[in-house]
Amino acid sequence: MAIIVRRKTRAARRAVMATHDHGGARLAGAKLFDLDLHGMRFRDADLQGADLTGCNLVGADLAGANLRNAFLTGAQLARANLTRADLTGAYAIATDFGDAVFTDAKLDDVVYDQATTWPAGVRPPGRA
Repeated sequence: MAIIVRRKTRAARRAVMATHDHGGARLAGAKLFDLDLHGMRFRDADLQGADLTGCNLVGADLAGANLRNAFLTGAQLARANLTRADLTGAYAIATDFGDAVFTDAKLDDVVYDQATTWPAGVRPPGRA
């Protein structure tokens, strides 16, 4: 089955891959699934409802990012900086958060499962 990616989605994906710094970017609802975004900077970016399914975000800087209701299923966020990030209602099924920094992050209503890995001492309230 072929995946059809619309023109607007292709343009957004190309724009994200073209630069390393997306601080303050407005990417709400963007379809960024399966991209290699490791080490990129998304500080204070609006990623509300963005589809980051399967993305490599290892070591990414997401401090202060709005990730409310974002799709993080299968994403790799090991060693990511999620300080002050808002992950309220995010979908994190089988997501790797190993050694990520969650200082003052909002984790209310995060949907996760037993395959989701968290740094030592971090476990969001709610569904498990």
